[in-house]
This record gives sequence, C-alpha cells and structure tokens, in this order.
Amino acid sequence: GVEVAVDQKFYYTAGPVVPNQTDMTFNIFITPDNNAKYCDEDGMKMLGKMKIDLPDPHRGKNRLVEFTLTFGTMEVKATAVNKRTGQVYESTFVLEF
Repeated sequence: GVEVAVDQKFYYTAGPVVPNQTDMTFNIFITPDNNAKYCDEDGMKMLGKMKIDLPDPHRGKNRLVEFTLTFGTMEVKATAVNKRTGQVYESTFVLEF
C-alpha cells in the first residue's frame, strides 16, 4: 500500500483500447487493506465511476486522456483531460468512514 498525503496527486494517461471507441470509463475503488491490488478482492468498494467522451473516432487510438486522482481529507477528486480537445471532466467522491 501507499500512504497518501493530503492533496497528493496520482496521474495516469490512457487511450482507447479499440480505434472506434467513443467513450472511456474510469472505475474508482477504495479499500482499508494496505496490500490490495485488484478490484475484486475482499474489502474493495467502488467509490464511483467517471465516463469520458472520446470524440473523433476517425483518429483511432491517438486520443489520450490524462486522469488524475487528488486525495483530500474527506474526499477524492477525479479529473480527466482529453489531451486533444482540452475538455476537462471533474468529479468529487466523498469518503465515508
């Protein structure tokens, strides 16, 4: 597991799996287990989902999205930026203890 500081950000860049893909969904999971690796493990809970539009399927797989998770004290903020169009998606998920 990774101990996370308040306002610490984690970045991930993703692209379409298939050339004609029209959207992408990021599933966000939480767990109290410090050694968890997979979303189907005991104790995992889906915090939420974020769906991103991928316009212009004629561009194939060259449509990257930068996904960022920022950890607050009581929430997780998810941000996704379509690197080609500049469109920004944001969502905040409240952590319930």
